Amino acid sequence: MPEVRKLRIGIVGLGIGMRHASSFAQVPLVEIVAMADPAPNRLGTTVEEFCAHYGAKPYADGYEMMEKERLDAVAICSNPKLHLPLVQAAARKGLHILMEKPMAGTVEDCEGIIEACRRAGVQLHMEFPMRQLAPMVELKRVLDAGTLGRPFMVNCDYVSGLRTPNHWIWVMGDGSSPVNENTCHGIDSVRYILGDVDRIYAEADNFIGQGPNEVADAAAFTMHHKGGGISTLVGGACATGEMDTPIRMSVFCTEGQATVDGLHHTFSRLKWARRGGETWEHDWGDAPSLRSMMGQPYARYPLLEPSLKNFVENLLSGKPAAATADDGRENVQICLAVLESARTHQPVDIRQPVLR
Repeated sequence: MPEVRKLRIGIVGLGIGMRHASSFAQVPLVEIVAMADPAPNRLGTTVEEFCAHYGAKPYADGYEMMEKERLDAVAICSNPKLHLPLVQAAARKGLHILMEKPMAGTVEDCEGIIEACRRAGVQLHMEFPMRQLAPMVELKRVLDAGTLGRPFMVNCDYVSGLRTPNHWIWVMGDGSSPVNENTCHGIDSVRYILGDVDRIYAEADNFIGQGPNEVADAAAFTMHHKGGGISTLVGGACATGEMDTPIRMSVFCTEGQATVDGLHHTFSRLKWARRGGETWEHDWGDAPSLRSMMGQPYARYPLLEPSLKNFVENLLSGKPAAATADDGRENVQICLAVLESARTHQPVDIRQPVLR
């Protein structure tokens, strides 16, 4: 019997990257070859011990790792301002890329990332895991089947917890605010249901004072979608940890309605009903919180497992990405337009990209 080919993966950045490692370890078709981080102080163990657990070689420098190791793909889990140069280095080596959200801190960097991949002929898969969780996959199947009619309005509540004042999330051009760094999950979930966005109106401010006053920690905004749908979202980094970070999305359709919700910023339950007819619901079980995994560097993180499995299987089978580079770029455009609309108190048409 011929040997089954495995995808040889490297990981750059061992913050959320440590959870990429535990998730890739659940995929039989993956070999984690090497991991890199210049300051892996969040591991709770030494980088050598952590890498040895997965049979991987440790590096302090991601560029050196990509230069020296024989890889097929790389998961880029650094802070966003490093994404463009890391992608350029990966593309020069012909490596396919799994990109942690957000794609970048500016639309200009997003364009540079897309162009580097296009020139090299490599694929970039955005790490937007929500659309790949079982409740969202089932919801999309039901909607595509026409069971609830045409979806026309979505409301999404997706607010993350507090961040330290020195976190890169507060640096414009890097994290470019909690809207870009975390509310992007809610935005992607809504786009997955209603499609691309053309107009945004937002109100936002820094209410708690975690970072610079000029960088919003909370936002409420509406989006008009190119297909005619409308949506509202609330987001930011102002949730209370003791509430277990609940999230919820309601979808209104011409012939019914659906809700998907969960705790620990992970969708885990779906309920839908046809107007005057059938109802259906299922609970896949709540995911563990990141707080509960602190000090457990090898703990599994179910939020990431379906999307990383899809990344591997899609690459090996030649299927398209579940979330594309274009999805990553439009998400950044939306996030920056939210901040621009809140600053000007005017709607923003993202067909004219905000490049801040």
